[in-house]
Amino acid sequence: MIRTRVYRGGTLVAEDCDPDLISDYLALPDHVVWLDVAHAAREELGLFQQEFGLHPLAVEDATHSHQRPKVDRYRNHLFCAVYAARLREGGPGPAPDTDSLRNLELITSEVDIFLGRQYLITVRKDPLWDIEPVLHRWEKRDDLLEHGVAFMLHGLLDQIVDEYGRVTETLDDRLDEVEERLLVQQRVGDLQSDLLDLRRAVVSLRKVVLPLREGFHILTEGHIVEISDQMRPYFDDVRDHVLRVGGDLEAVQELLLNAIQLNMSMASNRLNVIMRQLTSWAAIIGSNTVVAGIYGMNFRLWPHNDNPAGFWIAIGFMLTFSVTLFRYFRRKGWL
Repeated sequence: MIRTRVYRGGTLVAEDCDPDLISDYLALPDHVVWLDVAHAAREELGLFQQEFGLHPLAVEDATHSHQRPKVDRYRNHLFCAVYAARLREGGPGPAPDTDSLRNLELITSEVDIFLGRQYLITVRKDPLWDIEPVLHRWEKRDDLLEHGVAFMLHGLLDQIVDEYGRVTETLDDRLDEVEERLLVQQRVGDLQSDLLDLRRAVVSLRKVVLPLREGFHILTEGHIVEISDQMRPYFDDVRDHVLRVGGDLEAVQELLLNAIQLNMSMASNRLNVIMRQLTSWAAIIGSNTVVAGIYGMNFRLWPHNDNPAGFWIAIGFMLTFSVTLFRYFRRKGWL
């Protein structure tokens, strides 16, 4: 699916026009073209390669999935591979119980960007990522559309980075819930899967956020697209959001690692408590076994062995040893 928009001086002059007319619009001054392609095939991008003068290596990257987030600079355009992110709860697998956070999954959608002086091309590998919020951002600030490609790029990056922020806040909230269950409800061991899901989501999000933080200056250095003084604060704001999200992710990851270590430590302590309890009961039962074994030996040297009350004497020994050991272990806190 291909969508097109043509702007002139901040005014929309054509929408969903024939892609064959794009070169005519690019030849006109003050015209900016936005082209969106979902599930681009090699043949489609090959046509646009000739139309826009795209570098073959950039086109090849756009046709292959799972690109590393990056920004490549070519002679007349930039190529940028970024990832939109969202959280999905209740993913594949059995339905979690009401007290579980399991099946928390981070969904990333690759968006490849070709950026030229008069055009912005977005190639969406996952059509499920909705481009409409980006268009709404452009329409809400039509006063800035006169800045052309610079403002369009800002709206796209701002939408993606805002999604990063929402995902990070959700992960932080989920981590608070896990810590509360761990420390208050003592749900030791039950939260291991939840902690692993959170860790997997944090690591995946870091992989798409940190490269954008490192390559953001290439997008805004003005080598391909001129960033006016009026637009510069908007890009600085997006960059600050990227840095903040990166810092928040590092904080969440550190807290998450601490929670995992705390869960393992509490599980180990609980195991030690169980082992002490088992040892205590084994000692109590073992003392009775010793008494019963001695009284059951096949000789008559044991005192009162022929006494009719020998059975009750043995029972008395067992009760005495059991009560004594039980009170001893209870004082030590083992039972």
